[in-house]
Amino acid sequence: MTSKSSSWVNLNENNKRRMWQWCLSVFLFVVLIAVTFLIVIMSINEDRYVLDYGARAQDMIRRDVYNYASTFIGMSGLKVILITISAAMIAFGGFAFLNDRVKLDFYESMPQKKGSRFAVIWINGVLIFIIPYLVGMLLSYAVLVANGYGDVYAMSEAVKGFIYMLLFYLGVYNLFMFGMMLTGTTFAGVCAFVTLSGYEFAMRGLITIFETTFFRYDYTLDNFFRPIISPFGLITGIMSETPKLKGNAAPYTLGLAVFDLALLVLSYVVYMKRPREAAGKTLVFKRMGGIVKMLLAIPVSAMIAVMIAQKFVDAGKIDSKNMIILVCVTVVAAILCCVLIQGVFEQDIRLALRKKTYWILCSAGAVLIFFGFKDDLLDIDRYVPNPSDVESVVFAPQGYDSQWGGMVDEELNEIGSDDFYLRYMHISDTEGVCELARLSIEKYDDAWEAAGGDEEQMWKSDNAFSPAVIMYRLKSGRMVARNYYVPVKDAEAIRLLDRIMSNEEFVNGYYPIEIYDARAAIDSVDPYELDAMYTDGARMQRLDPDELLELISRYKKDMKNFSYKSRLDELPTGYIRFNIKGAVRNQMYSYDGFHVNQSLAIYPDMSECMGYLKDKGYDFGNMPLADQIDYVVITNYHYDEQQEYLKDNGLEFLSQEDEEKFVRSEEYGPGSGLEEIAEKIYPQDGSLYRWDEGADMDYDYEVRVFFIRGTELGRQYSGYGSYYCFAEGEIPEDVEKDLSLD
Repeated sequence: MTSKSSSWVNLNENNKRRMWQWCLSVFLFVVLIAVTFLIVIMSINEDRYVLDYGARAQDMIRRDVYNYASTFIGMSGLKVILITISAAMIAFGGFAFLNDRVKLDFYESMPQKKGSRFAVIWINGVLIFIIPYLVGMLLSYAVLVANGYGDVYAMSEAVKGFIYMLLFYLGVYNLFMFGMMLTGTTFAGVCAFVTLSGYEFAMRGLITIFETTFFRYDYTLDNFFRPIISPFGLITGIMSETPKLKGNAAPYTLGLAVFDLALLVLSYVVYMKRPREAAGKTLVFKRMGGIVKMLLAIPVSAMIAVMIAQKFVDAGKIDSKNMIILVCVTVVAAILCCVLIQGVFEQDIRLALRKKTYWILCSAGAVLIFFGFKDDLLDIDRYVPNPSDVESVVFAPQGYDSQWGGMVDEELNEIGSDDFYLRYMHISDTEGVCELARLSIEKYDDAWEAAGGDEEQMWKSDNAFSPAVIMYRLKSGRMVARNYYVPVKDAEAIRLLDRIMSNEEFVNGYYPIEIYDARAAIDSVDPYELDAMYTDGARMQRLDPDELLELISRYKKDMKNFSYKSRLDELPTGYIRFNIKGAVRNQMYSYDGFHVNQSLAIYPDMSECMGYLKDKGYDFGNMPLADQIDYVVITNYHYDEQQEYLKDNGLEFLSQEDEEKFVRSEEYGPGSGLEEIAEKIYPQDGSLYRWDEGADMDYDYEVRVFFIRGTELGRQYSGYGSYYCFAEGEIPEDVEKDLSLD
């Protein structure tokens, strides 16, 4: 006969008391997952796919089936939500007896060791998840095989997904269990779980708000908000690194496993030391009340302080008087937080004013954090590492050459810009980049001080600053990112920029065109559509795949030879624009998706590209424009004068009547300077955002060109005309005189 004190008997007895949790788990992972997957697969209409995709129907069906299988069998956001619900409910059901003195006495009266009871409940909670999950996964896979799609989704991917989901379940399960151990009521346990789950995320958000308010140069990377001490952050990392479960998720997987184990050990230790009289009380150990107060009251008070400071910054009134007000509000907020927490801790509002020492500690902590960021006491914002301490750097000017379209990796998968630069740019000239960073800080701080902290006045000065992100990979393994404002017209900055941006390491890591195999991309166009052209914004020349590949090859050579300094006085003669796209549809809607979508600016001194375009007869500079123009209408809006009028009269915007006072317009046809105008205009659509503050368009002037009917451009822009601009400093004298306000 089996002893009633054996683990198996206790496990069976524990199962009997947790039938509702078994039912919940079966519903979530068998009924909801497997049955829904069956409905989705059975609803696939092959005739509809044939109608939409023709010969590609089977490929598109298999693609959609794979995506469905990834969601219901493998790892997905849906699974994360369901597992979170399951883990929280199972952990609560297993250890809720700790909150009830009667149930606690009953459990502890049984002939079983306290540690064994913990193990039985924990193991049973894991089994309640694993068994229904595996049953649902196998049933879903059976549905896949039965419908003839067994080769679409590999069982190995399903197993990997299960391992990741199990680790995530253990993380959430142990986290909720740990919250239950620290508290003595159901409400407090749920609050503890929510706080532990979101605390790191909230702290990262608070840091970002402080940096945004007070720092000029600090830069937040795309993944900064992802918690690293959280099952939610770690599973997000795994999912982002393993598209189709083929990436390297080892660091996140190891982190999640360590997190699970650490929480399990902590929960066990707290459980073993937890006194019986803690049932029904808010916290297990009274000495933890002070820690909780400081961990919660300090950041909450600091958040209130920085929110008030933002209002002062927006109003431009950060002075000593306002700082006194802010400190007083912060102290009051800290005291109120401590009182509230003490009241919850004691469960008696009459005792909320106890432990006044923490009022002082929390107030001092919040004020210290506030002024630490405001005055940058740790010199974080202006930090530039020693070049000898840096392994390599990323230098990413924001918007240089007005590239458009998403970044792609070598496999033509879309990728965020931060991840792209970190993966592909490793500039070893750390000395040049660090020198540029120091120069940028010095010049920008000087300009800011000269403008008296008035941002509007600063940008109206002769100073020219453009943003650039620099990411330092320190030899210690730390990553530091800053967003500097580079003085792009400064002679020393131009020298350093030419040195950095002519570097092959910069070219290869900044332009996506350098990353992937263009020939492989073009050859793999089917079933996608290739759309490629060379254009100056108005005129256009379609390119076939071979022409595009040749231009891409020549563009790569030009990028390594055409320096930053060389292009300052040039305007692009045209753009290579291309995308590889395909119609992505389902039975309800359709839209265009793409793998690659890029625009590459071509300058006159790019000898390789310009030579090829001239040989092919695609050079628009040699195509007569004046011969196709009927007449032009030129308008000068006098934007600078409009802004001065607004400022002098304290207005936010002009009425239509006032605006018309500044607008001058004139029509020019043959014999009235049309030939000179035609030689000096550039298509407005092709204008650049000049990061380098080099040659640019004069946007005060709008040139609307109407082409002769019957010509190529006349047919293309029939009745509407096309918009052009003059380059700065190249407005014909007669036009400038005709459209002046005098």
